[in-house]
Amino acid sequence: GDCTFQLFDLNRSERPLIMTWHIPAAQAAESWQTFPGCYRFKLAWRGSAPTTTEPILKMTFVVLSGREFTATKRLRVVLPPAAEEAQ
Repeated sequence: GDCTFQLFDLNRSERPLIMTWHIPAAQAAESWQTFPGCYRFKLAWRGSAPTTTEPILKMTFVVLSGREFTATKRLRVVLPPAAEEAQ
């Protein structure tokens, strides 16, 4: 089925959605691993570095019959050093 991933920063009062990835069923099928029996996706980060250390990732899976499954997970992110600190 189709997979959609949405990354949220719930500390942002306006526009908490940071990024969205959509993986169509044909591409998702290529990410299936028989052992341990799961999908494994690599989601490429686009744009500037994140600014939150605990974003929420929501995954929506829509099977070919149209039935929808969702799951959410709080992530832990190690932020890159500020540009001023790197100099």
